[in-house]
Amino acid sequence: MLGGRNNPVFTFPYEVWWSNQPDAPWGLGLDHREPEQRVFGPVEGPSGANRWYSNPIWIRSLQLGATEFSRESSSMEMSNLNGGSADTVFYADPTVSTSTGRMDVSLCQGMGFISATYTDLTPVLDSAVLVRNSTEVEGFRPGALKYRIVLENDSVWVLYSFPALGSLPLDLNVINNGHLEATRKFTGLIQIAKVSKTSTGYAAAEAVLDAAAGSWCKSVSVAASISGSTGRYQFNFDRRGSSTSELVRLISRSIM
Repeated sequence: MLGGRNNPVFTFPYEVWWSNQPDAPWGLGLDHREPEQRVFGPVEGPSGANRWYSNPIWIRSLQLGATEFSRESSSMEMSNLNGGSADTVFYADPTVSTSTGRMDVSLCQGMGFISATYTDLTPVLDSAVLVRNSTEVEGFRPGALKYRIVLENDSVWVLYSFPALGSLPLDLNVINNGHLEATRKFTGLIQIAKVSKTSTGYAAAEAVLDAAAGSWCKSVSVAASISGSTGRYQFNFDRRGSSTSELVRLISRSIM
């Protein structure tokens, strides 16, 4: 999304990128890496700093897209870029319509969910890591659905869907272990989050995500002030979505 629009964005904790390569499905790729996947080079002398650092990228754990997306007719645009957030929109075919057939995703530093607002599209979910199983969780919340997804690397993810007024609920079918596809068009919010790196799960973290699902970050800014020898800063999040859900925020010192 940066530079030539084919480099990833690190929103912390997630990595996201516009997947438009010839050998990949079209849409928004996403991943999250664990600390043990990072590699540090030898330590330099008196500073103790590492000479180099490596972190794997473009591991397509999951990807949000739609059956209507194609490399030939679809496009991605970015707007409202600032130091902590940006808006993206993925059009199925902007020559036909820019108000329908679109997927809107706001990227915020520290966002706990990847949140995509679909308008008249048939959602698909792809994975290069491959899906071991996908299970609909019964009785999640009236009017909303939850899927628990276990990948072949043992990681557990959750997907939440909130249909817009008048839209039918999301209904995902497993086509194969790398591709899930909705049975019909959908208008509404889809959110994805990683729960744990092992298939045993993390019940406390999942409970927090369950409670927060439905709210999402539209933008984030930083404000600071100084009084004498004391400095203060704060992150201001523009929260959208459900009025009863908290906003999950995962702030990293790396963004300062």
